[in-house]
Amino acid sequence: MEKAISRGVTFWGYLLIVWGIGYGLINASRNMWRVDYVGLPIILVFLGVGILNLKNWVRIVLVAFMCLLLFSGIVGLPAFFAAINNLSKEGLFLHAVIAFLSRFIIGISCIAFFLNLAVKNQFKKEGSS
Repeated sequence: MEKAISRGVTFWGYLLIVWGIGYGLINASRNMWRVDYVGLPIILVFLGVGILNLKNWVRIVLVAFMCLLLFSGIVGLPAFFAAINNLSKEGLFLHAVIAFLSRFIIGISCIAFFLNLAVKNQFKKEGSS
């Protein structure tokens, strides 16, 4: 019997895949080939596929990854505030603020969603209680 997958899990799985592909294409179009610009899209697509296949270990890795994303955002907060003046001059202030806030919104909502008991139960192996 195949496991049932909720709309929320499906949404997050496809969101991660689209986010990874989009991020990879943007970086490729800008000819940005740093390790994090290539590795992050691959990780995001991998996590999205794992979530769609209801792999519990992927759910745990995703929660840890989002915690790391939030932590890196908090650590980078002083640098962000220091760069605000330059970003304003370049007309990128609003873009930077939206990107910065979206990191927290996505991270917190993903963590909350995948730690929900009903969602955790979808990832349990069949026959285990």
